[in-house]
Amino acid sequence: MGLKNLIKGQLLSSISYRSSDPQELAAVYDRDGRRIMYESVLTVMPGQAAILVNEGQMTDIFMPGRYELTTNNMPVTTTLNQWKYGFHDTFIVDIIFVNTNEIIDIPWGTSEQVTVKDEVFGLVNVGANGKYSLSITDPKLFAENLMGVKNRYTVADLKSFVTPQIAMYFKEIVTEKQMFDSMEYYEFVREKLIEHPDVDGVFASS
Repeated sequence: MGLKNLIKGQLLSSISYRSSDPQELAAVYDRDGRRIMYESVLTVMPGQAAILVNEGQMTDIFMPGRYELTTNNMPVTTTLNQWKYGFHDTFIVDIIFVNTNEIIDIPWGTSEQVTVKDEVFGLVNVGANGKYSLSITDPKLFAENLMGVKNRYTVADLKSFVTPQIAMYFKEIVTEKQMFDSMEYYEFVREKLIEHPDVDGVFASS
């Protein structure tokens, strides 16, 4: 292998990612130590978003489409690196691919019951379980607040965070009302959980 081919083999000219796991919400693209060429082609598939990470800082976001990575479409990365017009060198950034498709039928349930006063039966212990669906509406906020330093984030990771939160919100909501009525509570609790401020912003949920 000649020197030219060796150097070319250490550079990325085309970047795309497709996960075989439908439960994967985000993953850091494995560059395998390679640098990215100026005008490398970044392909973002339908149902994805791609985030450039420059020295630990999330910069430019790309929605589905085909992009040649230049100073024109990487304004934040370009500014941080003080690249000038006409820059044609190789560079290093990490790329996070985020799944923006709707994920359906994610189960949840309360691990502890809450004691409430029922109009007919007096004091009763109640719990809840169900399923929810979601899609990531703000990829950058998701990556910053939930994914953090992980190289991969799945629905299982999300459940370990969200399920205790839902259980806590459920307890808050149930104890808001002094008397319990099962049919009335079903819709009341559902609406309150969806409206909760900590659920909004990152996801669209149902």
